[in-house]
Amino acid sequence: MREILGEDAYQKHIKARDGAAFQREYQFHLGNFDAIVEDTLRRYPEVDNRSATQKFIDTQRLAEQYMEGVQGLDPEDSWTRGVVGHSLAARGEDPEVVAAVLNPNREPPKPSLADMRDTYAKDKGLAEDRKAMVRIDRTFGRLKDALGKPLEDVSIESIDRQTARSFMDHLLGLKKANGQPLDLKSCQREVIIVAAAYNHAVRELEIPSERNHFERLPWPKEQVRRAIFRQSLCFP
Repeated sequence: MREILGEDAYQKHIKARDGAAFQREYQFHLGNFDAIVEDTLRRYPEVDNRSATQKFIDTQRLAEQYMEGVQGLDPEDSWTRGVVGHSLAARGEDPEVVAAVLNPNREPPKPSLADMRDTYAKDKGLAEDRKAMVRIDRTFGRLKDALGKPLEDVSIESIDRQTARSFMDHLLGLKKANGQPLDLKSCQREVIIVAAAYNHAVRELEIPSERNHFERLPWPKEQVRRAIFRQSLCFP
């Protein structure tokens, strides 16, 4: 966002010092900031890395801000929402925002693996730790590769034992720059990260689950794995 807009921060002077006037100005600038972010992400979708759930939340928030700005009409009336929605559509507003204006009670998308990653990083205080995020992004990037689809397209509820085993097998098949396979402990550390994120998501996002499928996987012995790798070099 900083690179696109060329600004390090959103700074506005609030004239009022306290009371209702201060709150009105403060809420206005909060809404204006959200609108700027939403508009920027819409115009530059390639930089939008929000999960489907976060996009839904942001869309609903922006829609309600539009409705709060309605004067002289009942914002809860369906006719009013139809008028506002039509006006927004005519000026090129995001169809998802228009849909949220027309139907404020839409069902949110099921939390995805992207939500699992983001919630874990945020709640554990890792989002601002560059080194930690490099590790998390690498791990979840490998999980994406193992699944063969974007994390946003995989709901947490859909995770099963086969998903976890596919991730394990993918890690065991990776090689380092020198052509050697990743150390078994390195593979296990990556699965531990995903397992921890899964446990956190089940608790915080209220995901129905009877077990953590990433735990107690049937890892091969390191010596056996090395022998299989050496054998593969002899018999390509």
